[in-house]
Amino acid sequence: MSVDPSATMNYVDDEASSGSGDDVNLVDGHNKRQSMTPSGSGRRKRSRKATGDAIVDAMLEIAAASKMRASAIMKNEDRFSISKCIKVLDEMQDKSTGMDDLDLELDEMELVAAAAGYYYYNSITRQTRCNSSPSGSGFMNELLEGPDDQCREMLRMDKHVFHKLCNTLRHRGMLRDTAGVMIEEQLAIFLNIVGHNERNRVIQERFQHSGETISRHFNNVLKAIKSLSREFLQPPNMETPPEILNSNRFYPYFKLKKLTPSKVAPPMASRRLRAFKRWMKSQGFEWSDALEFTDCPEQGISVRALCDLKEGDVVAKIPKAACLTIKTSGAREMIESAGLDGSLGLAVALMYEKSLGQDSPWAGYLQLLPRQECLPLVWTLGEVDSLLCGTELHKTIKEDKAIIYEDWKENILPIVNSAPLIDPNYFSVEEYFAAKSLIASRSFEIDEYHGSGMVPLADLFNHKTGAEDVHFTSSHQQSDDDDDDDDDDAVSDNSDNNKLSTNCGLENKASDTTATVEENSFIPSDSDTSSAFGDDPMMLEMIMVRDVKSGVEVFNTYGLVGNAALLHRYGFTEPDNPFDIVNIDLELVLKWGCSLFSSRYCRARLALWRRLDYSGCISDDSEYFEISSEGEPQMELLTLLYIMLLPDDAYHKLDTSICTADKANGIIGMILSEKHDISWERSSEIGKDLLLTEKVCSALMALADTRESLYGSNSINDDMEAQKRCGIKERKLYHSLALRVSERRILEKLRTYATAGAKKF
Repeated sequence: MSVDPSATMNYVDDEASSGSGDDVNLVDGHNKRQSMTPSGSGRRKRSRKATGDAIVDAMLEIAAASKMRASAIMKNEDRFSISKCIKVLDEMQDKSTGMDDLDLELDEMELVAAAAGYYYYNSITRQTRCNSSPSGSGFMNELLEGPDDQCREMLRMDKHVFHKLCNTLRHRGMLRDTAGVMIEEQLAIFLNIVGHNERNRVIQERFQHSGETISRHFNNVLKAIKSLSREFLQPPNMETPPEILNSNRFYPYFKLKKLTPSKVAPPMASRRLRAFKRWMKSQGFEWSDALEFTDCPEQGISVRALCDLKEGDVVAKIPKAACLTIKTSGAREMIESAGLDGSLGLAVALMYEKSLGQDSPWAGYLQLLPRQECLPLVWTLGEVDSLLCGTELHKTIKEDKAIIYEDWKENILPIVNSAPLIDPNYFSVEEYFAAKSLIASRSFEIDEYHGSGMVPLADLFNHKTGAEDVHFTSSHQQSDDDDDDDDDDAVSDNSDNNKLSTNCGLENKASDTTATVEENSFIPSDSDTSSAFGDDPMMLEMIMVRDVKSGVEVFNTYGLVGNAALLHRYGFTEPDNPFDIVNIDLELVLKWGCSLFSSRYCRARLALWRRLDYSGCISDDSEYFEISSEGEPQMELLTLLYIMLLPDDAYHKLDTSICTADKANGIIGMILSEKHDISWERSSEIGKDLLLTEKVCSALMALADTRESLYGSNSINDDMEAQKRCGIKERKLYHSLALRVSERRILEKLRTYATAGAKKF
């Protein structure tokens, strides 16, 4: 079917008259110019200007044809398809003399016309689809009121999570509603971009906002989410899974190469340390230039000596007003009105100051602290069961977690509900556990008035068992120890305490009186110390208790405790700790006895043991016996085992003699003197060797095996190999394995002790 080109052009004129008249005039003008152009046979060269005019005329012709076709498609007239448009252009070329003047091939003209028509077709069909789906506020309404699956697909989260996040951002003032965009829509824009990797132009079309508005709200939400990162974004677990650690096939690919000493970067002061130093100066801290504070990514912050330090040197003075305590905290009134004290009240003070952020007087100090220490207290129950199974801490940590949760529920939660001005997110049970971990590992006892508190600078010194270099003390306590009988000093101390009660805040900050120290020198000692610093009862002192060489780390000590106590309170262990012990519960001893004798028999022997004034160690309603680091059992355990294994005649003789004897040891000594044919004088002082009968040694071996079985199926060699592979970076696994290995070594020594005792018989 042929198409009349004149009819086609008339149709275009009619359509153009209803819209813009410019296109009609341009096309008509083009036709007039074409009629005035003389035609010639064949092609001829034209000037550059004439060629450009011809190209412009051709493009106008294409635009008219494309607009004609677009209008036809809008009316669903398929007679103006691409192929038919090309036929029309062919006929126009045959009848129009102007087309011969173009320096364009016919197939190029067809291609351009087809491309123009295809472009208009796509733009029209896309516009039709866009108009059929909601946009802007309609899109948000359909999203939040529609099915849950649609919200989860578009926003990558459930509706209740989306609304909760919006409320959090609105409540904390991180985002605000604008005249045209609510917080819900701002967050939806952000989630669409990050959840689907959408471009700005697509989001403009979907939400019907300009590109600048989309970009501005995206960045605002991004900043708000970054500020919540510490609460909602959990960093990846850097610990290697046990399946890889225990596999000779996979572990070599994950093992870290150790750097040689020449390649290890020297520790240096980090940005957070520099900020902490500026804060200390503003609070009136004084510290020696002989101390170097270093921040190592693997080992944390430590203190080293830049030159030789002597015993008696005062290396730091800390204002009591700068210590974070219940008395100095801004939450003092709230804490005291709730009747809280001790570590519970200090935890509330710490959480309150953290909630203030940069507005807290301790902001420079708090930014140096981790959110929580890696104590078993903050481990998950699954980690406690898998890593501490069989150790002294397994049962203790579970009991601690239950008690701390009850404390939060009974004491902290009512404060949150009754104080609308505080942010409840900083007083959650997770934050309470985190605060308790910091207090357990970093707090010091300051004085009777302040109680315990967080002491900046003092908590930077690392621990070393039995190797205390620096001692933390109060200057006025030291003067009291020098002269306890001086009445004038007592009066002075009382007046100082009164001043402390009235000036306990940070409003009256101590001036920056840091002593100027010459190069390679430090704070003087002995008599010069008083002149350099002065005796101030409002200050705490760090005093050297022994000499430390230049370049050596300066240690504090947290007490002479074993690895179980170190891991429980501070989150680390020490190799070959001489204060390690293993406990054997009385319940375990009775279980062993019931496996050999009747329950009534065991209860009778235990009652006799108690009538002899013996008892084990008691802690939290549990009774146990200690095995020393050398594998030597407690005397009370040997006595109980000896009585358990006494023959009936000896037992009855001991039972009838108990009322007439003066000393319990004398009664046992009487039995031992008859059995071993020794003098009464020697047997009156009972020795462990006399109690180590063959049966008692066998009982010790059985108790050691039963206690060993609590660690599971892995042998001690398996634990030692796993500890070597995991490395110190995986703190939880490393220190829990160190505790297991140290305890199992003690049990091995207990077996050796029992074997050596049995060989005597």
